[in-house]
Amino acid sequence: MAQEHGTSEPFQRYGASDLSQEEVIYRRYAPRIFAYLLRNISSHQDAEDLLLEVFQVAFEKLSTLEDMPRPAAYLQTVAHHKMVDYYRRRGKHQQISLEEVAETTYEREELAPERILLTREQYAHLHQAVNSLPALQQTILRLRFGHALRCGEIAQKLGKSENAVRMMLNRSLKHLRSLHSRYEER
Repeated sequence: MAQEHGTSEPFQRYGASDLSQEEVIYRRYAPRIFAYLLRNISSHQDAEDLLLEVFQVAFEKLSTLEDMPRPAAYLQTVAHHKMVDYYRRRGKHQQISLEEVAETTYEREELAPERILLTREQYAHLHQAVNSLPALQQTILRLRFGHALRCGEIAQKLGKSENAVRMMLNRSLKHLRSLHSRYEER
């Protein structure tokens, strides 16, 4: 009965006698070949298309496939070749100019390496400038900006008048701005 449907012995054991030889082969090997294609191609639809191409080749050489001791290896090889062709057609390694890459690499400019380096340099310069101030002015700056205290609170902590603290804070900031503007001019 197997010979009536044209099903040879290796494929007869994999399928029912009422299926065509192509159906038996497809049902037996398609899941494995599809899984292989899907692992290597991100598009589900493209993997399905390639699966059909693999079995078109297999069915064109059906008589050869019947005589093979390992038809799965043959189908895997065909799938691999179809996948290579797919990537060749698609141009897997597309040429992109460096300018295009540079424009889109860092969506947030502050995360660009050059920007980070410049920011670090500016912070280092600011730290050095603050350290060049007298100790009382450094303390006032740290209390104001580091601890977010108001001038009245700073005055109480230091035993100074609020106006004196405001004046020292103003002078300190003015001095830091002048140092920064000289640094920027370089």
